[in-house]
Formats: sequence, structure tokens, C-alpha cells
Amino acid sequence: MLKFRLLPLALDVIRKSGTVQEYRRIWQPIGKPAADGMRAAKEVEYWGFVAIIGPRPDKIRVILVTK
Repeated sequence: MLKFRLLPLALDVIRKSGTVQEYRRIWQPIGKPAADGMRAAKEVEYWGFVAIIGPRPDKIRVILVTK
């Protein structure tokens, strides 16, 4: 429940963070396994932004995923 309360602050974190603090690019299985048990895979990028923001100064991390 706490994470959903902080969701409106996510846009502020993205706007105010000057640099990308975390970046990861991996191959990840997508979807359900087929009849033969194999799963399709895609290259997925994770971008992480961190800022201290909010009415109480809280450290908030926002992770964006691109597929």
C-alpha cells in the first residue's frame, strides 16, 4: 500500500533527477511458455532514477522498463 501512496511523486522524481543512477540491459523471457516449453525472449532495459522528494523528505526510486 505504501508504494501506491508514493505513485503521484514518480513524475517529480523523473523531472528532478539530473542523471540516471541505475541502468541495466538484459535478455528476459516474455509471455507464457509455448507447447514445447520454450519462451520467447526480448532485450529489456531498466532505467533507475532516485530523488529525495515529498512533504516528508523521502528517498524515492523510480524504475522505468522499456521492452
